[in-house]
Amino acid sequence: MIHDAYREWSSVRLASTWQRKLSANRSFSITPYFRINQMEFRQHYLPSEAIEENSHYSVGMLNNFNWQVEDNLILVMGIDFE
Repeated sequence: MIHDAYREWSSVRLASTWQRKLSANRSFSITPYFRINQMEFRQHYLPSEAIEENSHYSVGMLNNFNWQVEDNLILVMGIDFE
């Protein structure tokens, strides 16, 4: 008897941004984050109909520096960590 394929998935993402104005035309921001992804699914393409479970946990930080060089030109530089 062949059972239907299914996929159960959940995800949580948390982030917060802090920004500091360094001068009239320069600012810096930091965005730390945390995320969790979990999934369970039936491998319906295999004769055994195996069930696979996987998950991913990560933390990271997005950092950027904004510099408004002119009225119509903004330079954005950053470093991301995970």
